[in-house]
Amino acid sequence: MQTDRAAYLVEHADRLRRADPLAFFRFSSTTQRDLVHYVSQDIEVWWRSGNEGGKSYASAMLAVAFARGVKDTSRGGRY
Repeated sequence: MQTDRAAYLVEHADRLRRADPLAFFRFSSTTQRDLVHYVSQDIEVWWRSGNEGGKSYASAMLAVAFARGVKDTSRGGRY
């Protein structure tokens, strides 16, 4: 019975995350936060970072935010 409940909760959380990816987004570094701030101010940036620097993750968040018309992305998912 507990396994069924846990599976349900995991599926529910996954559905929520897929329905609104910005709601659960959190910056993983101050560099990500700064980059998003600059881009949202129409400043061109070059993000030089090694593997696992969060480039794809933050860029995907930016694409979703811009597609939705969200201008203030400085707080991560708390828009």
